[in-house]
Amino acid sequence: MTADVRTVRRRLDAIVPPPAAEALLDIEGRLSRLHDDLRDLAQALEIKSLTELSLRETLQREMDGFRKRSPIRLELDLSGDLDDLTPSQRIVVARVVQEALSNVCEHSGARHASVAVAGREDVLAITVRDDGEGFDTRAVEHDLREHVRLGIIGMAERVRLLEGTFSLVTQPGGPTTISASIPRWRPAGDAR
Repeated sequence: MTADVRTVRRRLDAIVPPPAAEALLDIEGRLSRLHDDLRDLAQALEIKSLTELSLRETLQREMDGFRKRSPIRLELDLSGDLDDLTPSQRIVVARVVQEALSNVCEHSGARHASVAVAGREDVLAITVRDDGEGFDTRAVEHDLREHVRLGIIGMAERVRLLEGTFSLVTQPGGPTTISASIPRWRPAGDAR
């Protein structure tokens, strides 16, 4: 609904009197905040399933859901040891993939996207790429600071909390690549 209101507002921008344009902008803002709140609530309720399922099962579910709601061709590459992870690691990997794919679906205009998650000896590596339109990161920097939510800043913060690194590489015309690397933590005494 937010995207629909935004489209209507842009189409009518030149012909609608300022009070009507401001009303549409207000509705768009309220819908956007409601969307964020509902997404946060849904994700909070989903935490239990993220810790009960294996990461492979969780990511496969996410891919299946994405394919049902989007015509974007999606590839998934899971490699290495993804079974011996802490609940925090599973949650962060799943959330980064979910949010990145949400952005691909909502904003990229992509025809193709790929997700790669590799469980290496000392690190979990996550890469999400799309062939969409990309964007100018400097142009959206203000918007990111003004509307802190689970988007790009949320992904980076989740990764940082596990002492990982996060990067976003894009430009107008695309492509866009999100990469995250999370140190692999194992309890003391683990033979590996």
